[in-house]
Amino acid sequence: MKGVKHMAISKEEVIHIAKLACLNLSEKEVEEFTKKQILREEMRNLREKLVDYDKYKSENEFYSDFLEIKKEHPDYQFEPAMVVSYDSLDVYKTFTINCGTAQGISQFDPVITADGLVGYVSEAGLTHSTVMTLLNPNLSVSATDNRTRETGVVSG
Repeated sequence: MKGVKHMAISKEEVIHIAKLACLNLSEKEVEEFTKKQILREEMRNLREKLVDYDKYKSENEFYSDFLEIKKEHPDYQFEPAMVVSYDSLDVYKTFTINCGTAQGISQFDPVITADGLVGYVSEAGLTHSTVMTLLNPNLSVSATDNRTRETGVVSG
């Protein structure tokens, strides 16, 4: 067609314009509506970034605690794991983590947090492992008192 300029706009924009036309809005109202839509989209994007930020901040705090342990014991090898199941009726609080032999976990590996020893891997499967906690009376580990440097055995 002569005299008609062609523009490339998306299908979504055509639908949006058609909806606004059906509402009989003035040009100013359409402009305000569009600005609000843009602001809503920006808010949604910022909320997503905030969730990511909180996640990374939490992970950073978690790993910084282990960095101190790693500095003190450079020979230690860490494998981050998450608890995937536990039996609430188990008085000794045995639980399952999401790492196994495929990630280099072996039976009798210690399981620690930044606060110290939790227990050890009592069974190592391919993709998961069972952890026996310090609460179990069958578990005994050697320990050293930080203040007196005396050694002994701790039992559940």
